[in-house]
Amino acid sequence: MQNKAIVRPRSIKLIVQMTFGEWLRTRINDLGLSNAEVARRAGVSATYIGNLIRDYSPNTKTGRVQPSAEVVRNIGAAVGAAPADALIAAGYLPPAASMEILDGVRISFDEKKFTKAQRDKLTDTIKILAAGMLAEAQDEPDPQDR
Repeated sequence: MQNKAIVRPRSIKLIVQMTFGEWLRTRINDLGLSNAEVARRAGVSATYIGNLIRDYSPNTKTGRVQPSAEVVRNIGAAVGAAPADALIAAGYLPPAASMEILDGVRISFDEKKFTKAQRDKLTDTIKILAAGMLAEAQDEPDPQDR
C-alpha cells in the first residue's frame, strides 16, 4: 500500500475587504521595500506613506486619509502594481466582478477572462478551500495564548 501525503494549501490568500492601507502594507512587505523608498518612487513623503498604511490622517475631520487618484496611481507604480489594481484598492474603481462567498470573504476577478461556468467552478472551489481554512483556523490555538 502506498502512503499518500495530504497537502494543505497554506499559501492561499483571500482578500477580505482590505483598506488601501492594508493593501499598500502588503505590497511593500511582499517587495521588501521601505516606506521611504516607496515615498521616493511615488513623489510623496515617507510620513504620508506611513499615514496611508495606518489608514490615518491627522489633517482630516474623519481621521481617514484619501489620496487623490493620481497619487494612488503613482504609489501603485512605486510598488509594481497595475494602475487599475491600485485604484480598485483605494476605492476609485469597482472590481470587475466581486462576490461574497462566505461571511466577510469576497473574491474579485476579471469577468472577461472566465466563462460563467469557469467562474462558478472557481467560486465553488474557493468556497470549499475557505471553509476548510476557517475550520482549520478554529482548531488551531491562538498564538497570543501561548
